[in-house]
Amino acid sequence: MNIQDYSVPVEDRVPFAKFMAYIAQVDGKVTLDEKQAIDSVIFAWCLDEAAVKKIYHVMEHGATVKDLTSEFKNRKSCYLLIQELITLASFDGNYEKNEQRAIQEIASLCSISKPRVKQIEKWVSDGIAWRKKGVVLITPEGE
Repeated sequence: MNIQDYSVPVEDRVPFAKFMAYIAQVDGKVTLDEKQAIDSVIFAWCLDEAAVKKIYHVMEHGATVKDLTSEFKNRKSCYLLIQELITLASFDGNYEKNEQRAIQEIASLCSISKPRVKQIEKWVSDGIAWRKKGVVLITPEGE
């Protein structure tokens, strides 16, 4: 496998970013960290103004999961999406029940099993804990 195996296909980047916007707003508030994560994806993928407007519309007004799911062309994108949405939902330190339900609904529409979603949740949680531990280890002692 190469790095391309873990990147979102070009044709699925706008729906992927729209899903990020959807999950950011599902708990009723979009945090600065969530917005910055979405903006960094928009910037990294060089999405055009029309795409950005669609993404921000979802962030401000929501969308239906079924409509968003139908935009994907590549099945692999759904798995990458679930991992990214769990990470995004965890940015504020609270992976809330409504976020979990929304992600499970998305996974279900993408034909991703509940056990696989649980495995991805654990992987993301372990990764966040690992990064936090690393930050502590590289912080000068006494600071």
